[in-house]
Amino acid sequence: MNDHGLSSDARCMTTSTRIGDLLCAAGELEPKELTRLLKLQESGPARPLGALAEEHAGVDPAAVEAAWAAQMSQWGGRVDPRRLYPEKDAMQLVTPRRARQFNILPVSRQGGRLSYCTTPLGLVSAHRFVTNVLGLVSEPMLAMRSDLHEAIEKHYPASSCGAA
Repeated sequence: MNDHGLSSDARCMTTSTRIGDLLCAAGELEPKELTRLLKLQESGPARPLGALAEEHAGVDPAAVEAAWAAQMSQWGGRVDPRRLYPEKDAMQLVTPRRARQFNILPVSRQGGRLSYCTTPLGLVSAHRFVTNVLGLVSEPMLAMRSDLHEAIEKHYPASSCGAA
């Protein structure tokens, strides 16, 4: 681990499978559709491939979300949430009950964005909570389950669980 709590052997996003390939592997897109969407993505303003797949190929948003979660899970880097110092403003956005329910440790808020730790298995529900309930842009960091639970207990002591 480095001084920021990040794994020193963290691989960057480029080593993960592209979301379009994941959608093809899941049977959500045909290779020809993927090629068409990639050309569309290159020719217009920058748009996420998942959004284009939903709009132009009728891919179910849940399938795009699942592919996104699978892609994020492949990233080699993990943070150690026990070594992070969550900002008070970010922590106040999530009650202790919801932190445990959604396996989420808010770390920082920058305008309309929330950076937080979660686990690969908790990624989709944490993302939905941040975007749909809090109305913020989701910036997840992945952590090991046991490390996350330890950090949640540290920052949201069990005595404060009664909050809504």
